[in-house]
Amino acid sequence: MPVLCEYLINIEVAMSDKQKEILEYKNNMDVNISYKTSPQKFPPHWHNSAEFVLALKDDCHYRINDVEYVLNTDNILLIWPRELHEVVMTPPEASLILQFPSYLADNNHDLILYQAYMRKYHLITATNLPDITAAFNQHMNQIKNLFLSDDIFAETKMKIYILEMLLMITDYAAKEIIPNREISAPSESARGRINEACIYITNNMDQNITQPEVAKYVGLSQFYFSRLFKDCMQVSFREYLSLQRTSLAIQLLSNNTLSISEVAYQAGFQSISSFNKVFREKVGTSAKEYRLLYQHANFMKESEK
Repeated sequence: MPVLCEYLINIEVAMSDKQKEILEYKNNMDVNISYKTSPQKFPPHWHNSAEFVLALKDDCHYRINDVEYVLNTDNILLIWPRELHEVVMTPPEASLILQFPSYLADNNHDLILYQAYMRKYHLITATNLPDITAAFNQHMNQIKNLFLSDDIFAETKMKIYILEMLLMITDYAAKEIIPNREISAPSESARGRINEACIYITNNMDQNITQPEVAKYVGLSQFYFSRLFKDCMQVSFREYLSLQRTSLAIQLLSNNTLSISEVAYQAGFQSISSFNKVFREKVGTSAKEYRLLYQHANFMKESEK
């Protein structure tokens, strides 16, 4: 049995979506590491976690959203939460894989502001991003070492490295992509207003907040706010609010003392029907099915002890 846990520990199939994968995080940490133990082929699937793949050998073939990527040694593949991806074919023992929950990025409002641009990056190489590639290689190996260590603060240190990597790619996106768009980039002041709006949404999304309310809070007209929000976030206000509430609901579903209705209302949904519709649309399964899969994964974890 390898020392490091397999990155695919328990895979359960939801009736509504056979490509859905529920990941179990081992060692009581919100970080998974697989080192030279991942399968050489794996069919299309998706999950709510981010996954960074560091190639240890040449000729590693992956696919994300129907686009195939060929990784050679030291190349890195960034797979973002809920992206459909596949291990097409790799040599044996060819990867170091890092997985972490989406909330690590979602809980940082400045990262959220540029998340849509960050997610456009998938293949990181010494040719297109030499400094970032070198730093990511170093950070992922440091995370692997921490995962194996007895350091009592290993989880926090690993998350710091993950945040540093997210910051690197987001900072690059902000500097390189936004100025080169066909339309002019929002001003620093405008981005600051949208950042304020995102913070307000996070702090109040359990309430029945509306776009006019948030626009008023940041001192903008509803029309201008709507246009500016979509320009900065690459999604509409309504879509962003739904995504944030769904992310909160996913966290709340791990608390078995809360009913599905209580989860819905604590996440800010105003009716069970709207919650069920949005949750299935964003996650690919019902909240009840998701909770059952989560409970089963934990049951399997306890059974292995």
